[in-house]
Amino acid sequence: MKTRMNFTESLNSVNTYSSKGPLSCGSRGIDFVAPDAAILDLPKWYRSNQKADYEGTSLAASQVAGSIACLLSALKANNIQYSSTMIKMALSKTAYLPDGANKLEYGNGII
Repeated sequence: MKTRMNFTESLNSVNTYSSKGPLSCGSRGIDFVAPDAAILDLPKWYRSNQKADYEGTSLAASQVAGSIACLLSALKANNIQYSSTMIKMALSKTAYLPDGANKLEYGNGII
């Protein structure tokens, strides 16, 4: 069975309903953002040639969890000791911050 997948790159933007910093305590508030929307071509057997869209925290959380799982897998495979602080630092150093992005909206960038 052949599978065809279409991938498109969207504009870098943060949803209007997303949290933004700074917090009342003075903290920046946002550490990262993650993709929270996807439009998929569904197979004919599922819903005859329709598209589905998924968005929100449920999708973003799975993106972050998958990223962290890949990182943990590599660390364990190489017998590297790690901590939650180290994981957060790795995400901070590798997140993508678009040109002109507001750090109060994007934090360290897109995971």
